Amino acid sequence: DPVPENCGAVPKALVDLDLKGYQTDKAGSIIDPALLEQNQKDSKPIHDFYSKLNEFAFAFNKYKKASSARCAVAFLDSWAQGGALLGNMKGGDGQSQSMQHWLLGESAAIYFKVSAVATPDQDVRIKWWMVQLAKRVKPYWYEHNTFRNNHYAHTGAGLMQLGVLLGDKEYIEVGRHVFEDQLKQANADGSLPREVGRGQLALDYQNRAVSSIIYMAQLS
Repeated sequence: DPVPENCGAVPKALVDLDLKGYQTDKAGSIIDPALLEQNQKDSKPIHDFYSKLNEFAFAFNKYKKASSARCAVAFLDSWAQGGALLGNMKGGDGQSQSMQHWLLGESAAIYFKVSAVATPDQDVRIKWWMVQLAKRVKPYWYEHNTFRNNHYAHTGAGLMQLGVLLGDKEYIEVGRHVFEDQLKQANADGSLPREVGRGQLALDYQNRAVSSIIYMAQLS
């Protein structure tokens, strides 16, 4: 299925990724501007893809524009056919792998809203691609992640959303476990220990984790 002309150009799907970290201290609170700039440059197609998907989803939700929903589906289908982020994740510090769980979570959430306009072939391809991402995300960020931080929370939200989309109880239960685990970690004031330790970036990472926790609560 070709992408409709009115949707604009689809950012090239990145199959392999080699992102380097940009925080220079042990707590992950100090950002090196040059490293951050390189990271953003290397991941730009992914952020451009997110941006367009959210633009389409907003137009569909607010103005009920079916054409916007079809554009979102076409973009997802294009990246599914391109095998986006199903290749070699390099870098060694989880930066590349983090893009996999962000892509899965964002894509699953938007597809859940627009899937009704997908053709049967598009639906098969997009869901297959998301499952392949999940098979990479679940072991790395859920099964073997000892940090249980904001990445862990977002992974839980993404897998739960995929579970709801597919009617897959296993993914839903993974999300429920992450949700309950995050609540158990919380201090009396609601702060999360893994994020409080992030120094000057603590509030930013706390907000990331909490947004995923709230999303999982909404899905439950």
